[in-house]
Amino acid sequence: DDDGLYDNVEISKDGWCSKEGTDHFGNTVWKRYYSMNSDPTKQDSDGDGLDDLKETNGFYYESINGKQKHCVGDPIHKGINGGYCGELAIISCTNGLGGHAFLVYHSFIDDTLDFRGFTKGYDYTTWLPSEPRLYEIKTFEYVALGNAGNNATASSFHSQLSEFESTGDDGDDAGAYFNREFTHEKHNYDDNYDKNYPEEFKQEYDENYAISTLVKKKQIDSVIAVFNENNWYNLTRNNCAHVAAKAWNSIMGEDYFTVKKLGSGDILDSYDYFISFLFPYPGISITLDKIIYEVSPEFLKNQICKSPNRFVFDMYRILGLELV
Repeated sequence: DDDGLYDNVEISKDGWCSKEGTDHFGNTVWKRYYSMNSDPTKQDSDGDGLDDLKETNGFYYESINGKQKHCVGDPIHKGINGGYCGELAIISCTNGLGGHAFLVYHSFIDDTLDFRGFTKGYDYTTWLPSEPRLYEIKTFEYVALGNAGNNATASSFHSQLSEFESTGDDGDDAGAYFNREFTHEKHNYDDNYDKNYPEEFKQEYDENYAISTLVKKKQIDSVIAVFNENNWYNLTRNNCAHVAAKAWNSIMGEDYFTVKKLGSGDILDSYDYFISFLFPYPGISITLDKIIYEVSPEFLKNQICKSPNRFVFDMYRILGLELV
């Protein structure tokens, strides 16, 4: 198959014999069998996008945290290091008024991800709007997964407190998105970055902490299912930090991140009460962080910060954008 591996490497030289019965003369019939390390007729035996030579000899890849890591594959089973199909990071930042939390998946293989229950998304590298669909991801591509509503400003509280009527900035409907964060940062860079005045440029998500873990196919499917099931936005009950933490906890344990409802009961689920609490008098407001700290990206970021494996997620490295 011209994949760089000799047939005696792809097929084990140590076989075994098995008694298969007798022939029509009464002679015992023996057959010799050999195990296949990979298919000598295919360059990619398992069809995962990683060629047999690379999987057999091992290779280095750049992790989400920017470090080079060595791995080995299994040419006849998809994934690396015993079946891991990718790595997943949870990122929480405190940029802007309320911050944002989201996930980034780094696929090691060619795969299909089920985004049919999402609100919308954006195609990788073109950043053009895309409808919910079965999403084809290629080997070592990235995809961002997030939940979004309006920008967290006083004028947007009414829509953010509604499960069905809230809208994301730039006219996006509220709910689950793929590649929204990547797209917004790319547009921010294209519209606002001036290499002559780099100090004036403001990134969207750089004030963050993140952690990552290797995941198998069943696990990333479970994470995506959480976004499909939570395709709505509500400031107090289903914001970006809630959904990101739920998705992470679905594979890491339900108590990995603690994300509580605002207040000790359900009293703040009432829109009228919440608005009167925020703005009891004209011209007086209480900052978002202090009110929803238990469900905010800041609260989630502080939990991530406790991990010894935390790192700062560099979206500009992922997107291939250069800052002077």
